[in-house]
Amino acid sequence: MLLLADCNYAAATLVEMLAATKADLLIRCKTGRRLPEITRYHDGSWLSTIGTLRVRVIDARIAVKTNDGTRTSGYRLITTLLDPHRHPAGELIRLYHQRGEIETAYLELKSSILGGRVLRARTPDGIDQEIHALLIIYQTLRTAMVDATDSQPGTDPDRASFTTALNTARNQITLAAGVTGNVFPSTFAKIVYVTTFWSLRDAVQVSVTVWNVGGFAGTTPAAEQHRAARLALPPPDRCWAAIG
Repeated sequence: MLLLADCNYAAATLVEMLAATKADLLIRCKTGRRLPEITRYHDGSWLSTIGTLRVRVIDARIAVKTNDGTRTSGYRLITTLLDPHRHPAGELIRLYHQRGEIETAYLELKSSILGGRVLRARTPDGIDQEIHALLIIYQTLRTAMVDATDSQPGTDPDRASFTTALNTARNQITLAAGVTGNVFPSTFAKIVYVTTFWSLRDAVQVSVTVWNVGGFAGTTPAAEQHRAARLALPPPDRCWAAIG
């Protein structure tokens, strides 16, 4: 097992305690922390010690590109994976970068979906039901986002906007677009689900396309072409027929 942790968990006594469980560690520590260099490896990492524990130290430089330019920063990782040939520094840096995605997921649940509110339920069963409902909504939105990005080969699902997906789903359900007259609850549920999913995929696909081809302005000829292409997506009635 490999444990990934933030710099608040890099205290020597805690690191030794965690390593004693036989789990491997990959933990961020402060960049200014003084760690003695015992052996320098070919990938730029080096062997060191924290307390009585031998660790490997990896320094990384991260570049973030935005419309305002490129910002760079550095961070330092310590790991008990000591073999640089089996576990290259670059591979561990990319792996640690993925750790932040779980925090993004928590943020989307607490701030985006809940809007910072606490759970409404006041009983254990009610809390269990509410948490399950939140997770179902989250997974449904993520499924639609992946479906949208898969329509553009090579696009990372992380490029899709969760806020765009959430707002589109909320608007579609609130307005119940395309639903008129008296319908049975089961039929209503199918129509709302299909039209919501279709509109959600459409909106996410547009936001990803515009961002990829020309920034948020989206005024390039390629952006206009993609906007026209999105109108050719399968209409809701065809999707509805597919799920019967």
